[in-house]
Amino acid sequence: MFRSWYWLVPALITLILIVAVAIWGNCLLTMPWGNVGLNVVSDFFFVVFLSLLFGGLYWAMLARARPFFGIDHALLQICISSHKDETTSTKKVLTAEEYEIAQELRTVLKRQFPDFIPSWARLFGVNLEALDIAIIPSPLKDKELGDEEVTIRSRPGGLILLGGPTRNSLTAFYLDKGNPWIKFVDEEKKFYVWRNGQGWQELQDSGRLALLEKLVVDGKTVIVAFGFGESGTSAAARHLANEWKTLLGECRKKRQNEFARLLYINDNGRVQIQEEFFGSPKDAR
Repeated sequence: MFRSWYWLVPALITLILIVAVAIWGNCLLTMPWGNVGLNVVSDFFFVVFLSLLFGGLYWAMLARARPFFGIDHALLQICISSHKDETTSTKKVLTAEEYEIAQELRTVLKRQFPDFIPSWARLFGVNLEALDIAIIPSPLKDKELGDEEVTIRSRPGGLILLGGPTRNSLTAFYLDKGNPWIKFVDEEKKFYVWRNGQGWQELQDSGRLALLEKLVVDGKTVIVAFGFGESGTSAAARHLANEWKTLLGECRKKRQNEFARLLYINDNGRVQIQEEFFGSPKDAR
């Protein structure tokens, strides 16, 4: 559900247009061609009303999503894993299945923020930025922190990182630099969870687990989604696409900005929430 203030803009627009139509209608009815003029003006105001109404709702939805995804200048980046390949011009290749997962996530999110609404609203002087969701490859992991990685991190907008620290260098970077509840130790191929007062504890059945975690590092909002193999990463990404509004509501209820959700994938491929945490862990370094 929207908070009450999200409806303020479209409500004010509706009130202003109703008053404007009433005034124009009274004026036009006193003229000989009043009925025709009234129809033309009312149709015009109706089109303007729809444009402003949809524009107001689009703005409200984007305002709702902005703090969750860290959207800045209507930009959101989905960064997928890459690995080295000297035979290509870019010296890197992407995993086809992970790219398809990113496309699916992008499509689901774009469907909630369709581009035609800002385009339509602009015709009537309402300046709305269409949400731009870019899919980019991660820097190669065997590089030091170089220009490419710095450029990605310095761009405006939040980051959704698909793929674990094994191949996605930005996932490795942010899990190391941030303050996560759950981390993945690449050398052991195991997940660990932080228990306040107990320290890091190994999780059982790491091969069936997937992680969805939001971190804020140096003011940058980062959402990490990965599991074992493409199937685990796919499960985490789909969970984000389908559940981000629920997670947003939980974050608001608990007045926390960061969260971690540990997912368990059963034999039938169904995803279950195993554990979830909100806020930041204490002394988890």
